[in-house]
Amino acid sequence: MQRIIKLAARHPLWIICVSAILTVAAFSQLPKLQFEASIDRLAINDPQPKKQDANPQNTFSNESLTVVYLEDADLFATEKLVAIQSALAAIDSIPEVTRTVSLFSLPYLRTIEEDVYSTPYLQQIPETKEWAQTVKQVALHNPLVTGNLLSSDGRVMAINVYFNSQNHSQGRNEKITAALDAAIGPLKPRLEKVFHIGDPATKTNILSQLRADQKFILPLAALVLLVTLGVILRRPSAVIVPLITAGLASVWIAGLMAALGFPINALTAIVP
Repeated sequence: MQRIIKLAARHPLWIICVSAILTVAAFSQLPKLQFEASIDRLAINDPQPKKQDANPQNTFSNESLTVVYLEDADLFATEKLVAIQSALAAIDSIPEVTRTVSLFSLPYLRTIEEDVYSTPYLQQIPETKEWAQTVKQVALHNPLVTGNLLSSDGRVMAINVYFNSQNHSQGRNEKITAALDAAIGPLKPRLEKVFHIGDPATKTNILSQLRADQKFILPLAALVLLVTLGVILRRPSAVIVPLITAGLASVWIAGLMAALGFPINALTAIVP
């Protein structure tokens, strides 16, 4: 360590040039820096536990669920059901969506004149209030519908949206969240309450919070460091030099992470 310090003291210009080159190179990589809310990278890198974790998913299901929540006092009005059907078509067109379950797709098994029919409850949009009321009451008699796809008072409808959780890629959650927001956007002026909740939305919110925290915590940490060193050491050089070294170290680490493709997650966010 003493040799390195003496070498730096004998050749300050070379050290400054090398540091400047490294800093510029790190800054050039910062736009590639990624944020990730997944905890997959924090798991033990052992093939056997990974295989054991994958087996149940492959046997039963590898889907993740997002619920679209729709609430309105007159939810079964014809024009509102038409708007919901249009939003559902937009959701089904999202490439990452594997399937959706709602009153527009759940089969309604019934017998009419000794013939058995199995069509969705809302395959055809009711054109009258009486028709709509009948469909609602029939749906509420199904225990698989009540409390799952439709509230007991008929004010809240849910659309269960399924995604393949194994097809993970960087930015996938933000892409899905944006697509869902765009699909249900036209419903917001028509219904009292519309939103979606699930894995993509939750992870997107975590990523947004991580980015916001970095913008707030880093300047605050630098300010605390600056004030603390100024009060204790009372020398400008004693304040500036540690601040520069801490700043350079953070920039170099962030640039190296971006270059190597390591994203910032809930754990690595504390490094700076």
